[in-house]
Amino acid sequence: MKASLRTLAITLATCLLALGGLAQADPLLSLDIGSGTLQTGFQAMAPNATLQTFGSYTAQLTPVGTGMGARNRTTPTDAGAFTQGALLRDFAFASAAAPDTSGLDAQLTGFIPNWPYKVAVWSFDTGSSGDRVSDWYANGTQVVDNYTFDGTVLPTSNADYQVGFPAWADPSGGLTIAGRQDATSTSHAVFLNALEVSHLPTQTVLAVDVGVAAKIQPGFDLMTPNTSPQTFGDVTVTFSGVNTSLSSRNRTSPVDAPPAFTQGLMLQDFIFANVGDPDTTGLDALIEGLEPEQPYWVTVWSFDTGSGGDRVSDWFANGALVVDDYTFSGTVLPTTNDDYQFRVPVFSDADGNILLSGRFDADTYISTAPAVFLNGLSVERVLIPEPATLSLLGLGLAAMLRRRRPR
Repeated sequence: MKASLRTLAITLATCLLALGGLAQADPLLSLDIGSGTLQTGFQAMAPNATLQTFGSYTAQLTPVGTGMGARNRTTPTDAGAFTQGALLRDFAFASAAAPDTSGLDAQLTGFIPNWPYKVAVWSFDTGSSGDRVSDWYANGTQVVDNYTFDGTVLPTSNADYQVGFPAWADPSGGLTIAGRQDATSTSHAVFLNALEVSHLPTQTVLAVDVGVAAKIQPGFDLMTPNTSPQTFGDVTVTFSGVNTSLSSRNRTSPVDAPPAFTQGLMLQDFIFANVGDPDTTGLDALIEGLEPEQPYWVTVWSFDTGSGGDRVSDWFANGALVVDDYTFSGTVLPTTNDDYQFRVPVFSDADGNILLSGRFDADTYISTAPAVFLNGLSVERVLIPEPATLSLLGLGLAAMLRRRRPR
């Protein structure tokens, strides 16, 4: 990589951090492509056209308009700030062919339909001297123009020879990351050492603990059970019973058991829907004041130590089922903060609202046992870099549009 491009890569990393920590998102899928030494923290993906499975995800490399080869080099090696030698030594590549139309496709499945992600691609080969120039696409949208490396210029940091960009999964939860030989290249130009998919970072816009003032979970605002609606900054929350009334309770348990469980105050107090007809009875939480048609993560806490036996509920967001058969028994105490909560992806509607609905589950309904409980909730907005900001980096990322959810 030439000095100017290395500087540009550093600028990219700095700007992505400024845009809410994009470069720090936890990876969902990390693949090291090749037959050499496996990079720590990555899973091995064979450099062939076979469909391969990695937990709930699948991945397949496909040559387009040309052949596909693979190499395993002895360089680069780790040195100083550079610790990804194992990642860059082996790779798949597309044979030189028709520019603009030939290259490699990495087809990935298993992601949330229509949801935004951050994708990182590593592309380098010490055996390829001179500028090798490629263009990269995500589900048909160009995200990187004129990606360039020279194999004689060794990396000096892990930021070298990789590029990250936002990408939207298609309606089936698929991501196709495509590299194409740029028209300026006459030699092999499309190399793929590794790829990684992560969630984009988020910003919390609402965090409320439903209950009494004496038991507010740190980091949350108090929402009193009998006052609705209530406004928190730009966001308004309204609770309502559906075909029934709402009640509240304030328990003395569970209590914190550090370090794994520290949310006792959250789970001790709550509102709940009184019993009624199954399927049509429960509670609604209307969240207003969000950005219209944007992706959010919604987290719900639902538990009560005073409710023994399985309590089963179904949860909906803007009418779509997001959690089926959510179950707890109050006799089984939480041991970590992940217990008795769920986090779901939701798009706000055209008015900037999210309607969260909990309903009794018909199959397990007991006429004397409330099942729809709400201890607290939080809403996080997914941070997607603006195209205008990305275009300042000169990497052709202005073509990445801030897409809306398909209607």
